[in-house]
Amino acid sequence: MLEMLEVCDVTCPYCSARFQVRVDCSAGADDYYEDCEKCCSPIRLTTVVDDDNKLISIDARREDESD
Repeated sequence: MLEMLEVCDVTCPYCSARFQVRVDCSAGADDYYEDCEKCCSPIRLTTVVDDDNKLISIDARREDESD
């Protein structure tokens, strides 16, 4: 099975740096952490994917932010 990667721009909620992340849409909706490329702070990324494995949205939040 081929991975369905989409490249998305995110903004670090700590330092406001913008950078790109790759999202594997074949995995469905996901909630995971990725470190900021500039300040190395852990960013909680939440992705929403539709039934056709297309990315609908990506949300970047601080590690200590609640839902």
